[in-house]
Amino acid sequence: MNKIYLSSAIFLLSIFCVFSQGSMTLGLGSGTHPFLEYRVDTLAHFKVGPGTYYTALKFTHLNFGSGTAQHQRVFFLTADLRNPYLELRQALSRDSLYGTEQPTRTARRKTSPGNFYFAGINGDFFDTFTGDPQRPAGRPIGGNMVNSQIAQIPNNFRNFAVDERGMPDIGLMSYTGTVTFGSSTRTINNVNHRRGENALVLYNSTYGRNTQTNEHGTEVQIELLAGEAWGVNRTVRARLTSNPVTGVGNMRIPAGQAVLSGHGTSAAWLRELSVGDEVEISLSMVMNGNNWAWSQMTGGDPREVMLFNGVPNTSDIWNERHPRTGIGFTQCRDTIIMTVVDGRQAPVSTGVTTLHLAQIMQKQARAWSALNLDGGGSSTLFAEPFGQLNVGSDGIERASGNSVLLVATSPPDNQVGAIASHTPVLNLPIFGEFVPKFLSYNQFGVLINTDFKGATLSAPETLGTVVNGNKFVAGPNITSGIITATYNGAVTEIRVNLVPIDAVEPRLTSVLVDNRDNWAIEVMAMTDLGIMPVSPVALSWNVDNPEILKVIDGQIHALQNGTTTIRGTLNNSTRTGTDTADIEIEITVEIPTAPIMRSAGTELANWTMSVPTQYRPTAQLNTENLPANWDTGIAVNFTHAAGLGPAVNLTNSIPLYGLPDELRIVINAGDIAFANTNAVRISLRANNARQAVSFNLHSVGANQDYTLVVPLANVFDVSDRAVFPVLFEGINFSFRTGTGGMVNGRNYTLAIKELQLVFERVQTNIPIVDGRPAFMVFPNPAAHGMLHLQLSENTGQSVRTEIFNMQGQLLSSQTHGNFSGTPISLSIQDLPAGTYLLRVFENEQVGTMQFIVK
Repeated sequence: MNKIYLSSAIFLLSIFCVFSQGSMTLGLGSGTHPFLEYRVDTLAHFKVGPGTYYTALKFTHLNFGSGTAQHQRVFFLTADLRNPYLELRQALSRDSLYGTEQPTRTARRKTSPGNFYFAGINGDFFDTFTGDPQRPAGRPIGGNMVNSQIAQIPNNFRNFAVDERGMPDIGLMSYTGTVTFGSSTRTINNVNHRRGENALVLYNSTYGRNTQTNEHGTEVQIELLAGEAWGVNRTVRARLTSNPVTGVGNMRIPAGQAVLSGHGTSAAWLRELSVGDEVEISLSMVMNGNNWAWSQMTGGDPREVMLFNGVPNTSDIWNERHPRTGIGFTQCRDTIIMTVVDGRQAPVSTGVTTLHLAQIMQKQARAWSALNLDGGGSSTLFAEPFGQLNVGSDGIERASGNSVLLVATSPPDNQVGAIASHTPVLNLPIFGEFVPKFLSYNQFGVLINTDFKGATLSAPETLGTVVNGNKFVAGPNITSGIITATYNGAVTEIRVNLVPIDAVEPRLTSVLVDNRDNWAIEVMAMTDLGIMPVSPVALSWNVDNPEILKVIDGQIHALQNGTTTIRGTLNNSTRTGTDTADIEIEITVEIPTAPIMRSAGTELANWTMSVPTQYRPTAQLNTENLPANWDTGIAVNFTHAAGLGPAVNLTNSIPLYGLPDELRIVINAGDIAFANTNAVRISLRANNARQAVSFNLHSVGANQDYTLVVPLANVFDVSDRAVFPVLFEGINFSFRTGTGGMVNGRNYTLAIKELQLVFERVQTNIPIVDGRPAFMVFPNPAAHGMLHLQLSENTGQSVRTEIFNMQGQLLSSQTHGNFSGTPISLSIQDLPAGTYLLRVFENEQVGTMQFIVK
């Protein structure tokens, strides 16, 4: 799950119905209900779909004194139903009254072109266990309607409903239903419910595929006549598509059709009908005296409505603090408000009572009426593509019985029609740097990109400077103003408030760099609003040893290996203090000389071995039992014996050179049987961490040189230079026993050849002898499955070659003995067409050259 946290004021949602703005103080409670005072800070506010905004708030409890703080995380979706491309729909999990499904999965499953289910909340309370295998958990407890079809008639639980015009209401809903054939009318006692004595029940496709009735009744299938549509508070006409079936039950419910199922006197009435007969069905639903054409409905709890016509309920309160989900609307009934408050996560968010939830929705979002829905671990608020935006108390999103969803009905369109900044209001120190991130929307308001690139920035010179069109650097003056971002006619603004600097300091006092990328020096400013980054160009830089590196526009340009100190001085006029602010940073340069380099520190004396008790009498760490073609490495010899935890653990302490992209460990394990999971555990420690992290690998090749590959980006945040240098601390091998595992009394050898460091984007340095390359290859492109290597010097040399693909994967390694002048032939018949690297070791002097296979 991804989240976006923004520092923003809250903007108007509509002309008359508005969301409260900015940071504020809010009081909750009434009468005997404890009074809680909160500071409310807006963490996020942005558009997520047509007419729909997501808002995240942090409630900081102010008056808890010596008691327990009741902090809260509060989330809103506010949707303007006047938008022509927005609908609110209730959805059953798995499109059935039974079964559960995560709301985000329901939305993704139901999405289709022109029907993008982009946001929503969980819905009604639902059965968790029925004891009846034919009626599994998941059935909503309150009344339920889906797209003008009754899924479940209402009961004494309060309901939230929307009619076909998009007009919402909350309250108790009543139901009556009849079916008429000719001059005879029969009461429809229930919908999608167990058939009682003499009862007539209507089953539709929201119930499932079959009626699940017993054989003690009569059933008929019906379909609507042409031009008719299912709905309430109107009469619809249908015809029988089957003759009455008696004594069978469990009739199939065809998609879009329905079944009338009767018992006793109702069954006798149905038996008077025949296939082709036409009937009239009237289903009446009334709430608060309104017999509107209801379209969507979900149930809440059986208590009085928690907020009704602007008045919070202070008498019938669910007085326990829990995660809560609420739904409501503004007085003008055109804006739907969906709310989730996290809970059971003290001290971050403790949860609220229904009175608190009602007051939050009323005071923060101007709700006029609101209903408490299912809460606890079910509380979910989501928006695509972010997924669940609140933090469920289960730790994961819980599956529920139904959801209330917002649907974009606009045509598919991926063209950018509008943009918005993730950070519409920004506090920035003088000389602070800011690269805004943008959201993009199509012409209908559908969010199409959460990290849109391509907007161009502009700002007045009095405010600062725009660099490369996408980065803003604040000026030296304490002022405020507007950054404007544009893209193909789409315009958005970012308000900038500049704050003065008290002092500066480096984020890192020592840094490792190489020459593949220039490193922007990280400078932090002390301000009244806290610590903020500033541009390194605000300082004048001096380098103790300019042969090692130079500083250009606040960036380190590495020149050669070594360590030196850089010193930065901030101009007095840019800060409120009077003393010169000096920064000192120790910079170490380590430049890779090849795409793949062998790590130092792997000599035998640097390794320590530990083994379980059963291996100790025989285990030896040595360099004598290496594979025949190896000229370097270490080996462990041991005799397997039964016992606990069969494994070999080798520890070392090797600072890895430079900033490698991958660590590769070349091993040969012979016919050792490795554990099925976590066969190899490699321990690495970042420079800024106290403890090592382990990277587990689950497979190891047998009886061959095998390369274990660890991409460092999978282990650390390599964008942070504080991670480097990375320390290799050891490797653990776990073995398998039992069938197909290690054999008691058998001798095994486990060998490590070398640690390789892989560097992307390295310009290869080829050794030169007397102005000529130290070696050459021919033909290049290679032909007939052979590549020939000619060294420039004909004196005796120990030669070893390795071939890699352009991703740095070792494909072959071969030792050729002493070179005597005759070209060395390399078989490449197994290499597909492409570009490769040949690495040549001459008395351990390394050169690398590209060659091509056609």
